[in-house]
Amino acid sequence: MLKAAAMIALIGGGIGLTTAMAEQAGRSGQSSADWTKTVRMSPTGGHIRGNPLARNRIVEFVSYTCPHCADYTEKSAVPMKTRYLPKGTASVEIRNFVRDPYDLAAALLARCGSKDRFFGNHEAILAAQQDWTSKANTATSAQRSAWQSAAMPNRLTLIARDIGLSSLMRGRGYSQTQISQCLTNQKEIDLLIKMTQSAVNDTKITGTPSFTINGRLQDKTHSWEALKPKLDRL
Repeated sequence: MLKAAAMIALIGGGIGLTTAMAEQAGRSGQSSADWTKTVRMSPTGGHIRGNPLARNRIVEFVSYTCPHCADYTEKSAVPMKTRYLPKGTASVEIRNFVRDPYDLAAALLARCGSKDRFFGNHEAILAAQQDWTSKANTATSAQRSAWQSAAMPNRLTLIARDIGLSSLMRGRGYSQTQISQCLTNQKEIDLLIKMTQSAVNDTKITGTPSFTINGRLQDKTHSWEALKPKLDRL
């Protein structure tokens, strides 16, 4: 993690080199770094994939119960990873937008574990959206009664169990203990609510998915087909 002075010099040099590489990539698009594997947290709590100093910064506002978000993610995931992010000239940030308890449970599980697991969780939850939302829509009266009688955040644990989100995450290597801890993390719940409120009050989004490019909300852009031409012009 050599003597202390030498170690600090090496670490400092490494930081300088990394920053220089990032800045150069942001200007010229040329870098040997695999920016698709670079994940950082934004000040708002979103997850950023790509060169943190990219000159073009895309923010996606996504709801896990939104069918258009699932369609967008299915169509955009591969092009983003193979065309737009590798050069280092663009980065993409996912900000969660929660609309209901199902959405909140899904968002908490997408964010469960290290930041490097987020994008895989995010894509898996959206890919399985039709399955778990169908279970939510066809929940029995007994299940719904149990949800309503449970206090938050324990209610989310019951919901995730009954609609298959917990099973999905166990298939991704999480233990039930980890799943329960993530679903009852009040700090994360508060962050997600604040993130959603900011999207409405500050960014002025009116639906999902919505996008900003370099801080500017993209009007009438709620699909991959609408966003792609704008990315191609960057």
